[in-house]
Amino acid sequence: MKKSQLKKENKFKNIFSSYLRAMRKETKKRIPVDEDTTALELLRLCMSAPKGTKMLFAAPSYAIAEQTEHELRIWAEAAGHPLTSALLPEGSWRDTVTLDCESARAELLERMTSENPPDIVVGSVLAFLSPTPDPDEFQGAGIILHRGDSVDMAKLVKRLVSLGYDDEPQAASSGEFSKRGGILDVFSPGMKLPVRIEFFGDEIDSLREYTPDNGRSVREIDSCKIIARSGCEQVEGTDEYFDFSDYAPDRALVVESPDDCAESVRKYGGGRTAEHWEAFQKKFASVHILESEVDCIEHGEKPDRSCIGVSPALRASADEEERDSVTEISRKLSAEFVGHALEDGMEVILAAHKDSDSEHIAEWLRENSIPESEKLSVERLHIPCGVMFPKQKALFLTERELFPACLRGKDRVRTVDETEEDLVKASRTELENMADIEVGDLTVHLNYGLCLYRGIKTVRSAGSAIESLELEFADEKVIYVPVWQAHLVSRYVGSHLKGAQLSKLGSSRWAKAREEAAGSAKGLACEMLRMQAIRKASPGMPFPKDGYDQKLFEDSFPYDETEGQKKAIEEIKRDMESSRPMDRLLCGDVGYGKTEVALRAVMKCILDGKQAAILVPTTVLAQQHYATAQSRFRSFPVTIEVLSRFTTPKEQKRILSNLAEGRVDLIIGTHKLIQKSVKFHDLGLLVIDEEQRFGV
Repeated sequence: MKKSQLKKENKFKNIFSSYLRAMRKETKKRIPVDEDTTALELLRLCMSAPKGTKMLFAAPSYAIAEQTEHELRIWAEAAGHPLTSALLPEGSWRDTVTLDCESARAELLERMTSENPPDIVVGSVLAFLSPTPDPDEFQGAGIILHRGDSVDMAKLVKRLVSLGYDDEPQAASSGEFSKRGGILDVFSPGMKLPVRIEFFGDEIDSLREYTPDNGRSVREIDSCKIIARSGCEQVEGTDEYFDFSDYAPDRALVVESPDDCAESVRKYGGGRTAEHWEAFQKKFASVHILESEVDCIEHGEKPDRSCIGVSPALRASADEEERDSVTEISRKLSAEFVGHALEDGMEVILAAHKDSDSEHIAEWLRENSIPESEKLSVERLHIPCGVMFPKQKALFLTERELFPACLRGKDRVRTVDETEEDLVKASRTELENMADIEVGDLTVHLNYGLCLYRGIKTVRSAGSAIESLELEFADEKVIYVPVWQAHLVSRYVGSHLKGAQLSKLGSSRWAKAREEAAGSAKGLACEMLRMQAIRKASPGMPFPKDGYDQKLFEDSFPYDETEGQKKAIEEIKRDMESSRPMDRLLCGDVGYGKTEVALRAVMKCILDGKQAAILVPTTVLAQQHYATAQSRFRSFPVTIEVLSRFTTPKEQKRILSNLAEGRVDLIIGTHKLIQKSVKFHDLGLLVIDEEQRFGV
């Protein structure tokens, strides 16, 4: 399929609208679903409900609820139907309050009592049954503060204690407050950032949001709302209590797999939770049930499927196959599925989440010899998985179905952090190099020299209050640096801390020291440039661009790549595809995903028929990388070996022989890899982990 044939029209929106119209008269309360169509049928129920009707969706577990809510938002966006959803945090487990969910539940309860509650709330059955505060008391407990209000600070503190807030030295977490003189810091559920309330007598002089990690102000605000700290309630010795249904009047209820829900209630609920679950369901006039075809048949319902998930069928077929190559499975199952659909006159739409995905799909079509057809198209579309609408004669497939490494399970729920205010980003960027500096530490101002850091002070100038860094120089001279110029100040890293002399303001000594340092740095830079020029002039071997086998490997990664990983992977691939040798340093803290980036480069190398090596400083690290590589490459025909002091002489001889003959794709080892006895057949990539620990 040609690149120009990538469709930008939203066929899914049109077909889903047709599906909605066809299903509006559907009155069945039991609806057959599979794991891929639960969220889609839930969207259909939301859209088909009488105008103004809002819903609750109860799942057997929190993991299922989280996945369903994530997919629901994606389906709604693809279908062009605006929908607000919320995920209900767990509340209690066997009558014990889940403390880390108190604030998150309180925030959602506050939304439920507001003028714009979410259209649908998704949660586990236990989350809905967990005790909640009295709705009237919870709604009446809110405190709204405005700048200029007259408030008794002592009474306000007592009110916070009565709402469950903890008095801490710093209000760094939701549900905490801190009092220092005429300043009260409060971090209420529902706040993106805690608020610093400054009093002048009994009058609120200012309200400021601040960052909890460093306590520095971000911006002034005119008002704030403080709500109860907890959305949970400890219930003892009573059968009657409030639950989430008391915050959701006149809603419809959708239950997934009632038998599984009942089992969860039995296993993890309290003494009389099963009775409460029965009573909970009776509170709703409309109750729909989503369950498997088998369960529908057992309850006497005809499982007439109007939308069918593609992946469950492909996974079932894949389990019956005995193949060594996932690529062969791909050709046999996915290609045949598309071919049969086209023969049956169905419209087949291959969904490309990104423009680059369309190139992999086009290559997949060529590799599997699928001819062009008016019924076959590639569309820029983001949907969670493939789905078929039999009555609309439409089939949607994603890369998850086309590249079966993804058929082992669904994508992990993507957690999308809310975008921070520009001022927060600017403040954090400027103050990053101040994070590890404490009051009294030796610091260096770029323009003035060595000084002592005396802390953050508020300086008033021309009627404005400016937060500034107080720096002390020789002769007790002090200057104030605004926080937006904090990048000019850094920790002193010299070797002689005790003998270091503070710089004198107005002296030329610091300027001369800077000139000498600049000269030395220039000499080092010239040497580095010379070495880099030699490397750039050396001929290299360019690797080909990614094929869909590379895409298959990358899609099997069970986590979401960070922005840093994505950038590093893109740059490394660009280097590897260049005609010049790659010499790149990859930096990152422990646990930030450097190994995955390296393994993707290794896979790119191996797919071109060359060998790769990973050199590590310790035997323990070699074994760790070997285990990781075995796990990541387990579905691919890649031969991996490890060389370390744990390798026996006999085993080492075998590995070195296979390595020289090209029967080893990836070798992982310690210093043994650089011995003269080690010969490669065709080494294409060397990865050195923790190079600084080799002492060379």
